[in-house]
Amino acid sequence: MTKTKLHLLLCLIIIAVPLSTGFTSAESTAIKPLVLHIGIWALLIGWAWGFLSDKNRQLIWTPVISGWILWILWLIFTYLYSPYRWSGQEFLLNQISFGTLFFLTLQTIRSEKFARHALSTIFILFGLSAAYGLTLYYGLSPFPWQRALVNRPPATFGNPVHFSGFLILTLSIIATLTMHKRTVVNRVLYGLVCIMGLVALTLTQTRLAWLIAMTQIIILTIYYLRRRIPTLLFALTLTLGSFAALFLYFEKFRQRMLLLLDLENPAYGERLHIWKAAFEMARQNIWIGNGGGMFRILLPEYRDPSYRLDQFANVVHHAHNEYLEIVVNHGVIGLALFLSLLCVAGWGLRRAYRTDDNTFRKKIVFAIFIGMAGFLIINMANVNFQNISTPMIFWIIAALGVGLSYRERDPSKGAGSRITKIRAYVRPIRYMLIPIGILGLAILLWFDGSRYLSRQDVRMGNDAFYLQKKYRAATHYYESALRLDPYDPETLYQLGYAYLKQDDVESALGAYDRLDEILPNFSEINFYRGECYRLLKDTTRAVAAYKIAMQKTQDGKNCYRYGLFLMESDRETEGIEALKKAIPYFLTELTRYSNDRKQITSDLQKAYELLWTYYVGDQKDFDPSFLKFLQETAYLVGDTQTQPHFYLGKAHMLLQDWDEAIHQFEIVSRHQPNNVYVLTTLGRLYTTTGQRPTETMAYLQRAIELQPQVKPFIMPDLISANIALGDSAAVEKQLREFRRSTKEDENTDRLINSYLLELAFAYSLDHQWRIQQVKKKLRPYAAADTLISKKLKGITKSFEEN
Repeated sequence: MTKTKLHLLLCLIIIAVPLSTGFTSAESTAIKPLVLHIGIWALLIGWAWGFLSDKNRQLIWTPVISGWILWILWLIFTYLYSPYRWSGQEFLLNQISFGTLFFLTLQTIRSEKFARHALSTIFILFGLSAAYGLTLYYGLSPFPWQRALVNRPPATFGNPVHFSGFLILTLSIIATLTMHKRTVVNRVLYGLVCIMGLVALTLTQTRLAWLIAMTQIIILTIYYLRRRIPTLLFALTLTLGSFAALFLYFEKFRQRMLLLLDLENPAYGERLHIWKAAFEMARQNIWIGNGGGMFRILLPEYRDPSYRLDQFANVVHHAHNEYLEIVVNHGVIGLALFLSLLCVAGWGLRRAYRTDDNTFRKKIVFAIFIGMAGFLIINMANVNFQNISTPMIFWIIAALGVGLSYRERDPSKGAGSRITKIRAYVRPIRYMLIPIGILGLAILLWFDGSRYLSRQDVRMGNDAFYLQKKYRAATHYYESALRLDPYDPETLYQLGYAYLKQDDVESALGAYDRLDEILPNFSEINFYRGECYRLLKDTTRAVAAYKIAMQKTQDGKNCYRYGLFLMESDRETEGIEALKKAIPYFLTELTRYSNDRKQITSDLQKAYELLWTYYVGDQKDFDPSFLKFLQETAYLVGDTQTQPHFYLGKAHMLLQDWDEAIHQFEIVSRHQPNNVYVLTTLGRLYTTTGQRPTETMAYLQRAIELQPQVKPFIMPDLISANIALGDSAAVEKQLREFRRSTKEDENTDRLINSYLLELAFAYSLDHQWRIQQVKKKLRPYAAADTLISKKLKGITKSFEEN
């Protein structure tokens, strides 16, 4: 394979891997390692053939390659003793691929012409990614599944954080290329792409990346203009002014930056929680680690049970810190080897910067160093090295920077060297080396290809399950995916759930048992085991499974389902206690981000209804402990949730604490201004207390606008409000309408109520004749019913005293 073809293949890898999923659906991410491994092994076979065939080719060996070998050997060691190797195999294979790619890039990049081609390729990838990120943000993607407006464009890297990491890594290089373009057209073109990248970085809303980008721009400005102080001061003023304008006029940017100062920001709570759990995990095997990929296995055991993450937190969550996750998985020794690898790469950049006399190459090396440093800093809050695309670009750029100091030498100097002797020894067995390379390629293709096909089956199964509700078809897809990837916990979880939806309890239990062998700390297993045993009427096992689920993940769903099961099993008191535990968890989950907010709200409402029925029901005495519980849950959420305040308001109504009931329902009305029940309740409460008749009328009128059917039921309250307002014409009209409706319905209670309202109206006008006439109508009813007699006397006494 010629040098030109090798160069072309390397450039294609740089472009193909990030773009391989940028224009496909999110479920197709397994194609990235597929493309990466094909390209690397093809490059390796071609380079080996060319090296063994060309007597003048020189081999470059640097301390970075030695660092790579030590790092990969340690990863293999930690992978072999890991009890769950399936979890760490992808990271291991990716690191082997990156090390190989670094080695090959270093060997093929010595030509300055090719170095410029590689930089141009990175520029093209930068421009395509930035442009595609902007099309995603504004809903202009040519692909249907990506046409909706998004808040944080992932572009070609599948995740806004990985996208921002790529921009941080390459922004300084693109800026340096822009400064060194000779023609005005090229400068304008590169400058526009650079600005487009800055805009895309801003839209990702990754705060740490913003701060790093600002710092990089300031450092580059000082580096380029350090000998021209007036120009430097002007440029710094312009740069800082641009940042200030962005802060003042771009609202999302300002809000996200101000969140950095908010110590109660949920993002801080999430990271601190994960870091605390990670430190506890690392202490278990501090020197050699717990084994490759063990972080996500151990996380459910060490994280706070009351802290609910997402549905598959036990499987896919990470440490929010690359270096901390390395310590957990590979120990302090592993971290030391990884940092040593980075340090020798940085030392290689320093060597390239100091030994090269070419100004352009020196500035490129400096830009690479700035980009790599920013990328390493951003990984203190993210895990970009767990991705495929961004670390691949990182190591290609590192090899580019280190390789710039190894320019092509005189071919005659290679004669008689040690490399020539090695080549002479190895050349006869090259036909054995090539088949070994092809075999390695076939193994990697099988691994990546089966994973890709497996993810496609899972995607189709999820569509059948969630969108089409075809559970039998979903089961078929999940089983097909497991034949290709039998150790995928998420697929086993979905398979068990699909069996459960078909009432195939035995098969569901079998899927959960397999999942327990692979991932014993997966908390959802015990919950759904409890569901299976509940369907099998095995109360003892169901209670035991639910209890384990509650201990491992104390979320609202587990407590709620456990409480329902206990109540169904005639263990009402225990069930009520479980429901009381569920409500605070539900309320906390609603204040955090959650994918199943609608379901949580529904379960929370049902839990309150069950508690209200149990504690209140038809009882005349209100249980003080329930009132205390309602007050505590209302205090827990403040004014952010309505359910606690709603039931607390109902409780104060039963206790006839009208002012406090009004206060609670007013909180609810601020969140639910169109809730007819709340509006009518507030109107009646104000009527009962005789307060604020104007607000009473406004609430009642709004309720009638929203639901005209309630007017006959709130007519007495409307009449009372108009009496308080002194609107005699409205009262007369409403009394006639109310009395007419009562006669049509032949409802005696409402007829008596209309007479009482008319009596109050007559007293307000001081019409003595009308007062006597109404009293005459009420006397037969008062004689037959003591309650009516009391109401009559109460109205008379109230107005006569006034």
